[in-house]
Amino acid sequence: RGYQTNTQYHTHGYFDDVRMFNEALSTSQITDLAAGNNGNPSLSSSQVLYENFEDNAYTGDVTTATIVSGGYNSSNYALQSGGKNNYNRWRINTTTYQSVSFWYYRDSANSGSNMEALFDNNRQTNGMNVLFFKNQTGHASKDKVSFLSSTSAVSKLYINGVDQSSAITTSWESSYTPITYADNTWHHFYIEFSS
Repeated sequence: RGYQTNTQYHTHGYFDDVRMFNEALSTSQITDLAAGNNGNPSLSSSQVLYENFEDNAYTGDVTTATIVSGGYNSSNYALQSGGKNNYNRWRINTTTYQSVSFWYYRDSANSGSNMEALFDNNRQTNGMNVLFFKNQTGHASKDKVSFLSSTSAVSKLYINGVDQSSAITTSWESSYTPITYADNTWHHFYIEFSS
C-alpha cells in the first residue's frame, strides 16, 4: 500500500492474508479465497508471495507499516497502515505478479478525509493503478470503491467474491461500485492485471 503524501488520501486500515500470483485466477478460485479458504490446491504453484504477518515480520522495498495484534479470521496479526498523519506503508517492487488477493479492515474514522487508498501500483511501468474507498462526508459515492487504471492495465476487480470490475476506470472517480461497503469490518479484494 502506498500513495501520495497528502493526508486526505491516507488509510488507517489493516491488511492480512496477502497473496500474489503469476497468473489470472478462475472465478471459483477467487470466490474460494473470499470465503476465507486457500483458493484450492492448484494455487500453490502460481503463488509467488504469501504474507499473513504471523511471524511478526515482513519484507519489501518500503516497510514502514506496523504489525499489530488481531488479524482476519482470528489470526494473531495484521499489518496496519499509517492513518491521517502518517505515511506508513508496505511496498514491494521485486515481485512480478499478475493478480493479488488480500483482506482489508476498514477504519474510515482514522483514514483520510477524501479517499482511503488501499493499493497503489503507481511506481510500476503499466500506468497509474489505484484502488480506493470514497471517504468524503456527504459525497454521493461515500463508502463505495473505485479503481483508477489509467492505461486499462487492470482487467478484474472482485470485492467479497463479487465481480465489481465495472468500478475500474481510466480517469479519477468516473466510476464506483454500485454498493457501499461497511466500516469496521474485513473485506476481501482481488485485483487482476491484463497480463
